[in-house]
Amino acid sequence: MSSPALDRQIQEFQFRIQQKLKLQDEEINRLSDHLVNIKSKIIETQKNCSKINDQIEQVKEYQASLVEKRKIDYESKLSQIHVSHLQDVQQLQEFQAAQVAELQKEFQECLDKVGIQSKEKSSEENAAIENELDNVRTLLQSLQEALEEAKTQREDASSGTFDQVADVDRGVIDELRETLVIRTEDRMRNLRSSKAKLQQCINLIEDLDRKHELSVQQRRQKLSDCQKEYEETKRQLSEERNAQRADEQQRLREVTLKNKRLQRLKKRREADHTSNLRQTALEADLVRGAGGIKLNTYLPENNLSEREKLNQELANRKRDLKQKEKLLFEAREENDSLKSEIGKLKHIIRFG
Repeated sequence: MSSPALDRQIQEFQFRIQQKLKLQDEEINRLSDHLVNIKSKIIETQKNCSKINDQIEQVKEYQASLVEKRKIDYESKLSQIHVSHLQDVQQLQEFQAAQVAELQKEFQECLDKVGIQSKEKSSEENAAIENELDNVRTLLQSLQEALEEAKTQREDASSGTFDQVADVDRGVIDELRETLVIRTEDRMRNLRSSKAKLQQCINLIEDLDRKHELSVQQRRQKLSDCQKEYEETKRQLSEERNAQRADEQQRLREVTLKNKRLQRLKKRREADHTSNLRQTALEADLVRGAGGIKLNTYLPENNLSEREKLNQELANRKRDLKQKEKLLFEAREENDSLKSEIGKLKHIIRFG
């Protein structure tokens, strides 16, 4: 009677084992489905990482093009300022040369005019004086001849008549002397007037020379101010360009470091996921193999020991799955953070 009771106990125990194995198989199938879901999420995360890498490359290319564009704009502005500076210098030089030529022309015309006027006046005065002197010489010569002729012809003439003729000659000579003095005074007066006019011309030339020197100094000062302004503008543009380049390089380094850190994190998590997946698949195979053996075994004590081991393994797998889910959640958060950072960088690069 004990044998049928033992058989029933064995059958009941076997039935309970089969029920538990079926439940564990269902749990293993559920975990396998969950593992497939995790794999798909890992693949999706890898795709997102690839997309992020592509976006980072696009940001780098955009930054490089922006740097090149700003460099071209800076060189263009610098070239325009340089050309404008050279044009201003050339215009100032041309204007100065024209003013110098005009002043030299006016000075030469004034000198020629003064020389011609003084020469004409001197020639006219000298000619008039020479004519008067010739007339006086001629008159004196005629008077002397008349006196000699009268002296030879009238030696017996009375002294009163001779004195009268001498008085007449003396009066003519005095008149001629007075005329000569008047002519000399007129000539001196004309010479003084010419000298005064010449002094006025010299003063005018000196005044023009001072004005010209002052204008040259002002234009030199203006040219120096333009040069200083040009150098200051060039220095400011260079400093702004260097500051912008330093900011862009700093941002590029930060993005590069974040990209490298994410790449290392992605590789580490891929390795962890791969190792965990391999271990899970191996343990699932072992569990299935152990379950198949227990269905054909009728040793209750061994089955209880194996069942405890299976329960422990299932608990461990559940704990591993929870850890994987936690890692997946952290990866998603990191992915969202990276997307947000890339968006901020795009906004900064686009709108400054």
